[in-house]
Amino acid sequence: MIFKSPAAHSATAEDGHDIAVFPLATLSIAGPGPMLAAVMLTDHDRYTLPHKTGTALVVVVVLAITPGMLLAAVPLMKLFGKSGAEALSRVMGLVFASVAVNMVYTALPSRHS
Repeated sequence: MIFKSPAAHSATAEDGHDIAVFPLATLSIAGPGPMLAAVMLTDHDRYTLPHKTGTALVVVVVLAITPGMLLAAVPLMKLFGKSGAEALSRVMGLVFASVAVNMVYTALPSRHS
């Protein structure tokens, strides 16, 4: 439709490369969790102006550090290598899964009786 020929927009993965895109960093930076935290931490009925100013400063500091951390990903990938990155990814997956199970367990009604 947009391209003149189908070959103009076809993508093939090179050996050892994955063409899939995983935008996980965007969800961590500007997803529902950080947005809800910002809304909750700036509630007019609970927090004073100095508290809200502190929250804004923390948000600015985190947003200033984030690009550096994202840019550090390339050198870290070179340091760990592909197998090290895959191992780290699996370990982090286990950590996230355990946090999720803990959150569900904490929310169970029988636990609070």
